[in-house]
Amino acid sequence: MKLERLVINAARSFDTFKGYQGEITFDDEKGKVQIQTGDEMSRAILEVCAKELIAAAQQVAYELTANIIEQVEAPPALEAPPSRRET
Repeated sequence: MKLERLVINAARSFDTFKGYQGEITFDDEKGKVQIQTGDEMSRAILEVCAKELIAAAQQVAYELTANIIEQVEAPPALEAPPSRRET
């Protein structure tokens, strides 16, 4: 079976947050299977996603920073001012 869809939403009653709820859908030639997730399972999935998001953001930040550093040329060496010749 292949994952077809994964959805997690904030569960609300009016304006009150009631946790998370989700639905996971798997599909193959024999049919579909849908799993409803409650707050605990939805939070576990979101935690895994958050860890991967943090790792990806750190990698992008590292690569951008390294790229910028590589592109910045070293400042030119200071040259001594020409000496004044007495005439």
